[in-house]
Amino acid sequence: MFGPTNVVASRITSLHAVMEMAGPVTQGDTAALLYSSGTTGLSKGVVLTHRNFIAASVMIGMDGDIAGEQNDVYLCVLPMFHVFGLAVVTYAALQRGSAVVVMGRFELKALLRAVEKHRVTKLWLVPPILLALAKQSVVM
Repeated sequence: MFGPTNVVASRITSLHAVMEMAGPVTQGDTAALLYSSGTTGLSKGVVLTHRNFIAASVMIGMDGDIAGEQNDVYLCVLPMFHVFGLAVVTYAALQRGSAVVVMGRFELKALLRAVEKHRVTKLWLVPPILLALAKQSVVM
């Protein structure tokens, strides 16, 4: 039987308690720390603030808002560890209430099946993927 003298202190802290200890989050606070590939020198850590994510989301969604687009389905084939996959595709799409279909890795036929199966309306791609699509007879 547990009494007041036998109470064991919990080592588990809820996310809510951690957030209360941290205080309010501001737009200038760090939201993510991503690393550049170092193509122009050594790899570098890049701090992204909440303001950066908000600005990217608004920027990407603005064209759709102006055009009156709603209920988009995005296909995310770009890696989430890259700022484009994380901030531009996923965060911006989710902020707008759109659906996001995530591919574990790029594979041309799987990409085409996903577009058809999920009726993808938005697909952000990089030049190497566009070249792969252009060179494959399966696309025609």
